[in-house]
Amino acid sequence: MDTTSPLDTIPPLEDHDIKRGCPRNSSFQEQLFSRVLMKKFLIKGIDTCDHMSLVSENRVWVTEDNNTILTDLATGAGFHRLTDVCVPMELCSKAVHSVNREGDLFYIDRDLNIKKLSKDLGRISTFVKKASSVWLPRSLYCSVRSGDLFVGFTITTTELHSNRFTYLFKYEGKVNRYNESGQLTQKLHHNFDESCLFSFPVDISENSNGDVVVSDFGKSAVVVTDRWGSHRFTYGGRFYDIDNSEDYNDFEKLLFGTMRYQFGWDLWPWGICTDQMFNILVCDVQNDSVHMLDKDGQFLLHLLTNQSPGINTPRNLIYDFKTQLLWVGSFDGTLAVYKYNQQHLTYPGNDVELIFSFKYR
Repeated sequence: MDTTSPLDTIPPLEDHDIKRGCPRNSSFQEQLFSRVLMKKFLIKGIDTCDHMSLVSENRVWVTEDNNTILTDLATGAGFHRLTDVCVPMELCSKAVHSVNREGDLFYIDRDLNIKKLSKDLGRISTFVKKASSVWLPRSLYCSVRSGDLFVGFTITTTELHSNRFTYLFKYEGKVNRYNESGQLTQKLHHNFDESCLFSFPVDISENSNGDVVVSDFGKSAVVVTDRWGSHRFTYGGRFYDIDNSEDYNDFEKLLFGTMRYQFGWDLWPWGICTDQMFNILVCDVQNDSVHMLDKDGQFLLHLLTNQSPGINTPRNLIYDFKTQLLWVGSFDGTLAVYKYNQQHLTYPGNDVELIFSFKYR
């Protein structure tokens, strides 16, 4: 296990950043942000971190292709392996397992059932049996807040292109909520206008205010509903919805609409989580960064980039509410642990003062 001292600080936001992507309040403009790399791990036997689920500070489930290994972080060695977890790349998915508040592991198996592995690793049971041949599970998440299990499903259809030679794939998604007994208690599928809320949900989280937060790779956006299933907002990057915004004139809409494609300002969402301040964190695989949004979908800043210490290809996120640490899994098979948003932090061998903290009403 490598421990690395804090190395860098994000500079103050420029005025144009405040105007375009951040809340318009003077107190925010006066603040700086820093984050500290606490630990860095290299997982033995894993070249890429397709997905991870945290059990404790010293144990984590890591998946690469058909390998799902429970790893002891003190040694980096795996001591338990599951052989029936579905392969993420074969399913075209990501979040194929999650750990609940009691330490049990829920996962999508190769037959596309939802299985439950007890905390003591001694018993596997079927929690949700596959009920459809067209609606396929793509992701799941055990909520720290409610204890419920959220499962993202996708149905795929094809239609003939206008050229009459090729076919187009269309995706429609939904998210089902199950209680701790395995009973289906809610379906998040359509908005009030009967439009589909989701396309391809690859990761899910439940915010502390009850919002359901979905990383939708099909829509290239983060889609958020309230606890009753009504659409709250969609975030697809800093200039995702400029055409419908009153903050830009026609020239600016044309300019930024062109630049978002030219400079990769669109979001390609992957791993997602929320923190104790209701912020939403999402990995952007196009730009190898982690976006931080507030609970209402307003872009705050890039929490991490490929220039940050400890990580260069962030793909997976877990926020540990007990320790207030952010775990980040990288495509290169490393795990990094960060501390942020605290007034003071004692780091082994160093006293580090964080000079940034968000102010919320």
